[in-house]
Amino acid sequence: MDNELFLAVRKILNKHDPDGVMYDDENPDEYDSEVKDILAILVTTDSVEQLSEKLRLIFVKAFNEKIAGDRSRYEPIAREILSLPELKA
Repeated sequence: MDNELFLAVRKILNKHDPDGVMYDDENPDEYDSEVKDILAILVTTDSVEQLSEKLRLIFVKAFNEKIAGDRSRYEPIAREILSLPELKA
């Protein structure tokens, strides 16, 4: 696993905090399980629409449907992930 990409995706998730679990900077690894799942799907995902839906499903699995919310919540996250320079390396 590319550590730079892992850390970049982790930073994005922590910044957006899609499930509202980042109360402070004491737990930067809060979304690490989801980051691993995201890295696994990036190889087969090339659009914001696809990635945002896959992100939502990852968070439904990790939390639940109500907490995860709808796909639109994940579009800014997907857009930011797909624009990472680490993906182009």
